[in-house]
Amino acid sequence: MKQSFRRLFLVPLLAAGFLLSGFSPSVTASAASVLTLTATPNPSGNYVALNWTNSDKSQPYSYMLYSKSAHESTFQSVPAKDSAKVLNIYPVVAPTVSFTTWQGKSYTLPKSASLKMWMETPNAYDSKGYGKDLISVDTVSISDFNANPDAYLKNADGSYKYDVLY
Repeated sequence: MKQSFRRLFLVPLLAAGFLLSGFSPSVTASAASVLTLTATPNPSGNYVALNWTNSDKSQPYSYMLYSKSAHESTFQSVPAKDSAKVLNIYPVVAPTVSFTTWQGKSYTLPKSASLKMWMETPNAYDSKGYGKDLISVDTVSISDFNANPDAYLKNADGSYKYDVLY
């Protein structure tokens, strides 16, 4: 009994030690063959590549990822998807900016709504803008948003349209 308890106690500690030391090139976890998660550290890219499969399609699983750097005291949630949809709620102030997105659409917006321009206008770093076609931005003035927030935030079925409000 003592030996099996000791083994159950030491295995998670050993795994945590490998993860924290950066020793393990890949870690795989499995929960009753329903979920398989592989986390592969990439120190040169400063990220951990995650890959998971869920063989149980009958359950409405959702996942949340958390990250914390060495100098932070609390974990922050991070998106577990490849793209982000942003609603830029802006104050209407002069002046305006005019621009054309990488998709060829032209806009004239208050400068306070420049996030769309930054994310979707081609630049020297990427032909699809700083958002790299991974971040798409919709804009709305704060007065229009305040008049009917749910019209901007939610789809007809009540689900949220956006990952981020800015």
